Amino acid sequence: MPLPRKGQNIVARNSSGGQEDHEPEEFRAPLTDHLEELRTRILRSVAILVVAWIGAWYLVSPLYRKLIDHIMPAIKASLPKGTPLEIRIQNAPDAFMLLFKLSFVVGLFVALPFIIMQLWAFIAPGLKERERAPIKKVLPISVVLFFIGAYFCWLILPSAYGWFSSFFSYFPGVALLQDPMQMVSFSSKMMLAFGVCFQLPLIVFALGKLGILTSEALTKNWRQATVAIFFVAAAITPSNDPISMLMMAIPLCVLFAISVYAVKVTSKPGDDHEEELDDLD
Repeated sequence: MPLPRKGQNIVARNSSGGQEDHEPEEFRAPLTDHLEELRTRILRSVAILVVAWIGAWYLVSPLYRKLIDHIMPAIKASLPKGTPLEIRIQNAPDAFMLLFKLSFVVGLFVALPFIIMQLWAFIAPGLKERERAPIKKVLPISVVLFFIGAYFCWLILPSAYGWFSSFFSYFPGVALLQDPMQMVSFSSKMMLAFGVCFQLPLIVFALGKLGILTSEALTKNWRQATVAIFFVAAAITPSNDPISMLMMAIPLCVLFAISVYAVKVTSKPGDDHEEELDDLD
């Protein structure tokens, strides 16, 4: 039997004339083919990132201005009256490094969906059709949730910077010389952390569909889950300030509740028994 082409569905007719999945191991490709495929996907991902990076290079100036206009009013409002405020680059090479770093962050955000598509294209041929189907539905939702989390973080950044600036009241006569490099680094880390944490509903839903977690167990232990969410929010938030932690933890608790409800609605009695019979067949 000839080997199927990459990405081709592996199906065959059973005795009743229907289609049934074959085990991917029966069509296992040589290791060199896997390595070649992985190399191709990595090179494409790098090429996509470089193109997005170059494009973002020319957008850095307006994006930087938007970031400053978004955050600086909150800092000024939180500083004690009369506190000098200045955005200052300390060294000549820092201007280039700021351009380099900000353009990379923007390019990475733009290229991320395409990089995920390349990863999926590498993994998909090794899965059965019934395993691929739910992942195809989950991947777009995952990307959307990531950008929702990043955008939500963008909305609360002024509050986080304002909270930090309020502590200048303990040190009268101190000037704030804000480093733009630190501002870009902190803001990008915060947005990345929020985007990753907003994947929680998909993780809970996937574990529920796999039978590792049940809606009854999740509902019964919702207090422990809430405490765990707050601990994760505190640990993963780069700033560790209470405002950012709450702004992350509260939406995550809501998303957790939605995911538990989704598991309960989509789970049917006897699903586990049917999956066990399928595995035996």
